[in-house]
Order: sequence, then structure tokens, then C-alpha cells
Amino acid sequence: MTQIHHRTYTTWREDYDRIRDALAGQRAMRKNASLYLRQPAGLSSVEWTNYVNGAHFYPVAYNTLQAMMGLAFRKDPTFTVPTRLEPMLKEASFDGEPIKAVCEALTREVLSLGRVCAVLDIPVDGTTSLSTP
Repeated sequence: MTQIHHRTYTTWREDYDRIRDALAGQRAMRKNASLYLRQPAGLSSVEWTNYVNGAHFYPVAYNTLQAMMGLAFRKDPTFTVPTRLEPMLKEASFDGEPIKAVCEALTREVLSLGRVCAVLDIPVDGTTSLSTP
């Protein structure tokens, strides 16, 4: 993940983290319980731990996201590209993921956070106008 952040990133970072916690489920919510639960006055640390471990978090956000992803990809996407770019359909990401996996990841981010950034990198040295990104 990049270490370069847009100027609005720090403004929205807390909200993004909360969305990601909600999507990650009960374990993430319990890990950050102090953000999501009020600690009743007079609880010892053991009682607070028991209180947090007894709290339930229903995965409504996760289930909704999974349903939307299922609807979006109930049919495989189709791509029409020039012949020279066809190899990129099989290895579309830096770590060798196919284009369908990249599309699913981008769609998941858009549905989760409402925004996503994708960077297309073309090496400067040894490339021509016909080189594959």
C-alpha cells in the first residue's frame, strides 16, 4: 500500500478505519472496543474485558457488501482490448493477479468506501508506444 496520501485522506482516515472495522467483523470491533462502546463507570479492567467479549456485533455491513459483490459479479466481466494488451488480462496487477481479480478488488473498495485509486505504471526505460504497461 502506498505511503503517499491525498490531502483529504487524513480528514477521512478515522471514518475509513471504522468502515473497515465494521466490514472486518466482530473481532475487529472488539479489538477497538473503546471506539465503539462506552465503558460504564466503575468497571475494573477484567469486568471491561468481559463486557467487551460479551458484546455482539452483527455483520450487517459485511453481509450487505457480499450481496452487492455477488450481484455485481454474477456474470463474469468481459474485456475487449487490443491484441498487444491481451497478456495483461492474465497478469493485470503487480503481484500477477488476473484482471477479474483486480476488478473485484476495485469494486469492493468502491462499494466499501465510496472511492478507490488505481495506478497504471509504465516503465520509462526501454518502452515504446506499443509496450504493455
